[in-house]
Amino acid sequence: MPGQKNTRNRLIAYVNHSLQVKIWDGRVITGVLLAFDRHLNIVLRQAVEERQRTLKELRAEVEAKKAAKPANGEKGDDDDDDDGGDDFEGIDKVAVRDLGMVILRGDIIESMVVGKEQTIEPKTTIPAVVAEQRKIFHKNAMLKPVAPMVPPGMPMPPPGLGMLPPRPGFPPSAPPRGPPGAPAAA
Repeated sequence: MPGQKNTRNRLIAYVNHSLQVKIWDGRVITGVLLAFDRHLNIVLRQAVEERQRTLKELRAEVEAKKAAKPANGEKGDDDDDDDGGDDFEGIDKVAVRDLGMVILRGDIIESMVVGKEQTIEPKTTIPAVVAEQRKIFHKNAMLKPVAPMVPPGMPMPPPGLGMLPPRPGFPPSAPPRGPPGAPAAA
């Protein structure tokens, strides 16, 4: 697909950027883009899922709150507010879950929105003196010649090295026998 290659080239520029991905079922996953592949599967870190709660879930939470009111010592019958107003006032209508690292399959992605770039700060800093010593050590290690494993001109080890000793009771080099029915070698 020609459009897919163009999309992949554009995604390279957004690695380590905050990305908001809308999935075909209505969920929105926000995270930092780590990687993607040719199928446009994407890997997000620090992913957070947000989804609209269903009316059934909201009603169940309202009923749970109403059932909990008489348990607190208040009278439930006197506090009837069925005037047709919004019963979901103190309830979050968006459910949020922290997912961590997520792999999203490319064929379920509906749209993507790019946010700001995330700066990656090192967890610990190396002192300048130690960093300079490391550079010198690695530079010197690369300058040392490496001895060859096998001396040149000697493709195989000498006879007897690396081989098992002959079994007792057998001659060390018995002539091979021919096929059955062949005349014996004299």
